[in-house]
Amino acid sequence: MKKLILLTMIAAGVLSACTVVRHNTVNQLDSTGINFTTAKKGVDCGYNLFGFISLSNANADQAAKKAKITSLKYLTESQSNYFLVTKECVIAYGN
Repeated sequence: MKKLILLTMIAAGVLSACTVVRHNTVNQLDSTGINFTTAKKGVDCGYNLFGFISLSNANADQAAKKAKITSLKYLTESQSNYFLVTKECVIAYGN
């Protein structure tokens, strides 16, 4: 009986962390005169396990290189938390 109670408590603790939370932050470099419909957009994402073990990193430089941006104008970041993995993305806009 004690094992069943312990197993139930562990399962409840693990399953209570099954949420998805999204956080968006914005870092403006120079957004004056930027037209987001015509601007180039590059995205680079990284993943963390348990919130602190880095599997890969999101990098603004890589996001700009993927879209062939030579003049970076605007950066934004997004974060999605899943069961054991956190996905962090950097979105770069420019010309």
